[in-house]
Amino acid sequence: MSLREFPGLLRQLPQHKPWMITIGVISVVVVLAACSFGSFLMLKDDGQPTGLPSDANVQRRDISTREGDSTPLTVADIFPDTQIPAADPSLPPYTMVGKPQAGKDCRYAANREVQRRLGDANCSQYVRASFLSSDGKYFVTAGILNLPDMPSATDFQTQLQQLAATADQGSLTIYVPDTDKYPTLPSANSYLAADVRGHFLIYAVVVRKNGSDMQPDEPGAKVVVYDMLETYLSNAVTKWSEVKPPNVPSAGASSHPGSSATGSTRPSTSG
Repeated sequence: MSLREFPGLLRQLPQHKPWMITIGVISVVVVLAACSFGSFLMLKDDGQPTGLPSDANVQRRDISTREGDSTPLTVADIFPDTQIPAADPSLPPYTMVGKPQAGKDCRYAANREVQRRLGDANCSQYVRASFLSSDGKYFVTAGILNLPDMPSATDFQTQLQQLAATADQGSLTIYVPDTDKYPTLPSANSYLAADVRGHFLIYAVVVRKNGSDMQPDEPGAKVVVYDMLETYLSNAVTKWSEVKPPNVPSAGASSHPGSSATGSTRPSTSG
């Protein structure tokens, strides 16, 4: 069909006037042009969507070894707020119970054989805090252990997994700041998960708030581990690795000389 025949075709279309169809065609062209221009604005910055956050310009330190990452963590670095959002934004946040805890003797964060192994692992620091879950059913201790390097952190994670699978070998423990308020939690059956981020071992110990036994494959505990370990603590270590401007003050860690808190992957009455 030639361009000369196009006006005649418009006149032959039933129940449509040529000027109406012409306006429709122009409208379609304008909309397509606007959409194309909008797509260009979204992707013009080196292919990065301008409306989405990007950390491409953030410099990060190498945290694979403590030798190259020698500044100690502080409570303020890891637990600056008393509430932690749940991964599901429709749920209430996790609420801190008591005060966070930090110290140089990592043995306070474990019991029995795990405690001894942690003492041999040259762990220089632990930082931990406890929270009530969004649904109020679980009590969780989230913590970080400062180990010499990534291989030693990975090795300790392997040992921890093996010991947790053997009766009465101990575990990383639940931290109960107020044992008068929660007397059954230190000896409650717990669910433990741990992961390695650089030279840090991040972990979460979960118990039921009412102190009853945890199931080996409890779905609610897995949700808590995802929120606290894989999301919150993992992001906290990522944030820690960012190169900060000089002379930025950092709050000091709250230290304590000892701890009577106990807990394990199985019921236990001693730390």
